[in-house]
Amino acid sequence: MLGHPEQALSRTRECIALARSLSHPFSLAWAMHAQTVIRVCRREWREAQVAAEENIALSTEQGFPFWVAWASANRAFSLANQGQHEAAITTLSQYLPPLRAAGSEIHLSTWFCWLAEAYLTAGRLDEALSAVAEAIAFVGKTGERVWESEI
Repeated sequence: MLGHPEQALSRTRECIALARSLSHPFSLAWAMHAQTVIRVCRREWREAQVAAEENIALSTEQGFPFWVAWASANRAFSLANQGQHEAAITTLSQYLPPLRAAGSEIHLSTWFCWLAEAYLTAGRLDEALSAVAEAIAFVGKTGERVWESEI
């Protein structure tokens, strides 16, 4: 996010190694998520997909539904950027309602942005515009501006 992609990737590797050395699965899931997001920002779609799938497996095994949802979103966005638009839309649409119902709003602007992009690349313009409108409303409501420029 600060324009140091190599340093960011290196730090996430350090975080993953530390979490593994501590045998702390929740920290490992968080670190794996961070690495996946860095891969997404670097547009390394296949690497992001692989990292997300590893996190899905870990988070499912450990019973971390929040991280399962986020890792699934990361995987979906990676797939969308590898041409699997409909699969991405299905996954992003599947996990968004339970997160919102649970009261989780952290980084949902990211989610809306990714959903809008998946709709756009699938040629579903009306739905893409709807997702953008929802993202803009969310940013206005919460003040969360992490992905505002992308929106």
